[in-house]
Amino acid sequence: MLIVDDERSIRASLSEFVQEDGHEVLTAEDADEGFRLLQEQPVDIIVTDIILPRVTGVALLERIQEARPDVQITMITGEPTVDTAAAAVRAGAFDCLAKPIPRDEFKAVITSAARVKALADERARLEAENIRCREHLEAEVAGKKAALLEGEEKHRTAVENAVEAVFVLHDGMVRFFDRPCSG
Repeated sequence: MLIVDDERSIRASLSEFVQEDGHEVLTAEDADEGFRLLQEQPVDIIVTDIILPRVTGVALLERIQEARPDVQITMITGEPTVDTAAAAVRAGAFDCLAKPIPRDEFKAVITSAARVKALADERARLEAENIRCREHLEAEVAGKKAALLEGEEKHRTAVENAVEAVFVLHDGMVRFFDRPCSG
C-alpha cells in the first residue's frame, strides 16, 4: 500500500491505521515520489491526497491508471465537496474520503479496495488459465485431427492398392465395396 500526502502527520496516522491490520505501507510526500515508489515496489492500493504540491492527486491518479490500471486508488481531501468527490470518481478513483478520516471508515475502505483488487487478480488469473486451456485443447484437437487424416489416408491407400476385393458388411448389408458391381 502507498500513501501520498504532503502532511507528514496524515501519512503517519493513516499508515498506523492499516499497519494494525497487517498491511505493508510505503509513504510519499508528493506525486513524483509516489509515482517513483509505485514503479519500484509492487503496490495494490494507493491513497493519495487530491491537493498535492506541483501535481494534483487527480493528475497522479490518471498517470497511475496509465501505468498500472490494476491498482485501486482512494482519494482523500481536506476540502470536500460533491464536485471534488465526483471528479475523483469520474477519474477512476475507488473512493473519495474527507479529512479528518475516522480510523474505522478508513480501514473499511482499504479492506474493500483490497477485496476488489483480489477479485480482479483472480479474474485475470482465471482468464489467463482459460486461454492456456483453450490453446492446449486446440493443439490436442489439431493433433487428433492430423492422426485421423493420416489413418484415413493409409486406409484409402490400402483399399485402392488391394489386389483382392474389399467390402464392409454391417447388419447383413454391404456398406462398402471397392469394385464397381457388374451386372
